[in-house]
Amino acid sequence: YVCKLAGLSLLGWLARARAAGLLDGQCDATGGGDACLCSAEEAPGAAPSREEHVLIQLRRSAVDRSSGEAALDCTAAGSDPFGSGSLKACCAGSEQQLGNWNSDRWYYKCVASDVPATTTAAPAPSGACTASAQDPYFTGSLVECCEGTMKELGNWTGKDLSYLCKPLAPPAPLPAPKPKPGPPAVQLAGLGEAKVLQWNVHYSNKDTAGLSGVVALNRPDIVGFCELTTSMNDMAGALSAATGRSFRVQPGRNGWQGFGTDIFYDSGKWQALEGGVTTAQCSSRSGDRTANWVVLQERATSKTIIVGGTHTSYCAEGCDELHECELKTMYDQFEKMQRKYHGAGVLWMGDINRNMGSTIMQNVLKGQLGRQRTFQVVDLAQVQGNTYFSGGPAIDHILGESGSFEKLKGGRTDQGVTGQHLFGADHFPIYALVKVK
Repeated sequence: YVCKLAGLSLLGWLARARAAGLLDGQCDATGGGDACLCSAEEAPGAAPSREEHVLIQLRRSAVDRSSGEAALDCTAAGSDPFGSGSLKACCAGSEQQLGNWNSDRWYYKCVASDVPATTTAAPAPSGACTASAQDPYFTGSLVECCEGTMKELGNWTGKDLSYLCKPLAPPAPLPAPKPKPGPPAVQLAGLGEAKVLQWNVHYSNKDTAGLSGVVALNRPDIVGFCELTTSMNDMAGALSAATGRSFRVQPGRNGWQGFGTDIFYDSGKWQALEGGVTTAQCSSRSGDRTANWVVLQERATSKTIIVGGTHTSYCAEGCDELHECELKTMYDQFEKMQRKYHGAGVLWMGDINRNMGSTIMQNVLKGQLGRQRTFQVVDLAQVQGNTYFSGGPAIDHILGESGSFEKLKGGRTDQGVTGQHLFGADHFPIYALVKVK
C-alpha cells in the first residue's frame, strides 16, 4: 500500500514493491492516531505489485519504541533501522538486512554481523551510480545504474522480486549490407591494343581538372581534344594527376595554329617518334583549321601507329569541297608518315561537323577525297546517338585504316546528359578500344 504514519512525512522514498499485508496492522479508514492512511484506489487485501519492493519500514510499533532506544545514536541489534521514520544506522557489531522476519512481511532489521540473513542483504551503491549486480534502491531512493547497465526486475534470490543493475545486452550486429552492383569495370587497353578517346571541349573551356576527371573514368591511353585553348602542359599535368599515368602532349604542338585535334598519350605505354601540326590552306570558316599527327610506338611490342585528327569547319547546309580541302591537309601528312614508317596503320579522330551518312563521310570511308584517292577507313567508334549536347546525329568520329585495326568496343562514354554541358564542354566524349594488327 501507499501509506504514511499520521503526522509523519513520506520520507521522499518510493516503495520498490507494493504488497498487501506487508505492514503491521490494518489501515484505519478514520486515519486517527498512528494508523496507516491508504490510497483510495487500493483496498486491504489487494494483490501485491510486481514492479516495486518495500524500501521503507513504517510500522505502528516504531512509534512506541522505548525512550532509551530512541536516545541511541544507532539502532540496536534486533530493531528496525527505519523504525523512527528515517534511517538510523545499526550499532557497531550489527548490520541491516532485509528479510521476512515475522513470516508475514518484509522489512529491514539490525542483526549481529555473525547472524546469517534470511535473505541476501542489499549491497550498497557505488559512488554516484549503482554498480552492476547491485540494488539501485538500497539507499531508500533510486540511484541510477552506472553506464553500461540498467535496472531490471527479477526473482534474483528465488524468493522475491527485486531490482538489480544488469549489464546492457550488446546490440545485435547489423546484417552486412548487400553489395550494390556497380558500373561495369572500364577496360584498359592490353598489349597490342589502343584505347582512344576524342572530345570537343569548347574553345572557352579552361576546366582542366573537370575534363581530366571525365577522361580518367574511361581510362584511355590516347586522347584527342578539339577546341582546346588552354595550356597544353597544364592539360597534360591534369591528365596525369587524374589518371595516375604520365600523359604528354604530342610533339610539334608548340603554339596556337588553328582548330584541330590536339593529341595526348600515355608515355608509359607509348613512345612518340615524331609529330606535328599543319594549318590547312583552305577558306575555312570561323577560324583556321589544322591537321595534327603523331607517330606512336608501343613500348612493350614495338607496334607502330600513326594517330591524327582535325576539326573541320561548320557549314549548316554542308560544304563538301571545303571539308575535302581541310581533310586533304591531314591525309597528306598521314601518307608522308606511312612512307617513312612502313606498315604503320593510321587512326584519326575529330569533330567533323558531318554525320556518317553524309556524302563527305561516305567518301572518306571509301578512300575518296574529291579527285584524290587514298586509303579506306572504317568507323571504329560507331557512335549511336548525339555527340553535340543539344541532340542530333553523331558528328564526332574515330576512324581507322581498313585492315590495320580490329574494333573491340566503341561508342559514346557513359558521361553526358542531352541538353546539358559536360564540365563546360558542348560535346560528349566518344571512345574506341581497338586491337592493332
